[in-house]
Amino acid sequence: TSAKFSVKWWEFDMGWLVISLLKPLGLVKVKRVPPKPAVHAEKALVDGDTLTAVIHNRFQVLASYSREVILPVLQEEKSRAGKAGKKMFQRARVALTRDHSLVREADKARLQALLDHSQTLQVVHQYQEQLKALWQQRSLDKDELIAALKQWCAEAEATGIKALQDFARQLRTLVPMPVPA
Repeated sequence: TSAKFSVKWWEFDMGWLVISLLKPLGLVKVKRVPPKPAVHAEKALVDGDTLTAVIHNRFQVLASYSREVILPVLQEEKSRAGKAGKKMFQRARVALTRDHSLVREADKARLQALLDHSQTLQVVHQYQEQLKALWQQRSLDKDELIAALKQWCAEAEATGIKALQDFARQLRTLVPMPVPA
């Protein structure tokens, strides 16, 4: 529903380029662009605004989860494994951060072996999958989704994995971006 398909700075969007050129001439009017999450630092509780921000910004939330949780934990586990376990970590980044439908079968098998080897990576991966499943639950009403997100945050903070705990605290501070008047 957005006029702009690119979200990251490096993504090229020919349609957005044309729209950007025609906009100053008054030939087009942009009605929608991808939402951006906003942070309200003092906010500590999951509420309807948090849920709205998470669902509307799910791609940014997943990218943030990959960057702030999965990759640091992967680096830590890789350094613990030493040279002997380095082969197990090949292409693990791709398999852990991409959608499973885009991962090759060989990488899926390697990922499963890695998850079997590392309890911490297994937990982080499990929470990633639970977060994805949360916004795909269409049968739940808003209050049930808020309760599920609260539970996800509480359980993530209870894992003892610092990166996951920090992410859960950060997730609580998300609010929808205010709409300009």
